[in-house]
Amino acid sequence: MGSFELNPDRFVFSIDPEKSEPSDFDKALVTAWDGKMSLGLFRYIWKIEEEKVLGDKFGFVLQLNPLRSAKRRKPELIENTSQPFDPDKFNFTKLKPDEFIFQIKNGDDMYNYIAINDSPIDKAHSLLLPDMHKKQPQVVTGNGLRFSIGVILSSSVPFLRVGFNGLCAYASINHLHFHIYYLNKQMVLETVPVKHLSGNCYFQDTFPSKGYVFQIKSPRDIDIIIEDVVKLTNYLNENNIAHNLIMTRGTSFERNDSTVYDCVRIYVWPRTSASGCKDISTQNFALCELFGHFPLNDKKLFDESTEEELADMLWQLTDGVFESTRTAVKNLYKQ
Repeated sequence: MGSFELNPDRFVFSIDPEKSEPSDFDKALVTAWDGKMSLGLFRYIWKIEEEKVLGDKFGFVLQLNPLRSAKRRKPELIENTSQPFDPDKFNFTKLKPDEFIFQIKNGDDMYNYIAINDSPIDKAHSLLLPDMHKKQPQVVTGNGLRFSIGVILSSSVPFLRVGFNGLCAYASINHLHFHIYYLNKQMVLETVPVKHLSGNCYFQDTFPSKGYVFQIKSPRDIDIIIEDVVKLTNYLNENNIAHNLIMTRGTSFERNDSTVYDCVRIYVWPRTSASGCKDISTQNFALCELFGHFPLNDKKLFDESTEEELADMLWQLTDGVFESTRTAVKNLYKQ
């Protein structure tokens, strides 16, 4: 396992997608991940068999990867958003040493880790493991967000995504983790216009997955937005509302006509609960799908899915829950 330092002095807050080059972090992550793949540490050799962009309105990205559902680890049974960590179940302290990519110092002799996801969906798909040895359940924490934000700001390409599947929102393992991967496509949610709700909280309701969104444009935003996002996810957990989250480069809310990606957008989607053990043989709608990225295991679904059908599924998952939480979330950020 290597070591890496996330240096705030080297965080990248603005990217021109047409001229971007990988940072030292990007190069180190991809090189290490490729090395792990060559050692046979994954459940299958990552390969996208087919790929297409569906429709001209929402630009859904469909990728066919049938091996993932056949080979991946059986998910944990999840019943509610407050389910405690169970040390007897699989957790990331049980990973083999070779499955770790980097350890990253987190002060007070504690470390955050980056490990492989042994069932990858895209290039360099890995896991961020904040304070792994604290054995925390799969609930968003301030340090988890700080680690995730530090990772995406250490990249200098627009295609690194950081995501979180909450409990009852298709989290496979109840041990705190975030996903990172490179999706080399321009996505609608990078630039879609948003509307102000309250405080630093905005929302978007034109893309089918309705949800709340925050932006980080400069170093001074980081602590403030971490506090605001945790305030939202705590409210959702306290009310047993399932949710997913994704961070992506994009245009700032005031400049959505710009070609420069001058912020990190953080989307939080309250959604219909998926309690119980998820069926990995069928299509699940988690952080990737809500973002417009559909890793599919079924050739028929890949060939026959329409933009309208997928959009309707996203809308059904998020619309009712978003509308039912909107007033309460607005009140969270009133001065």
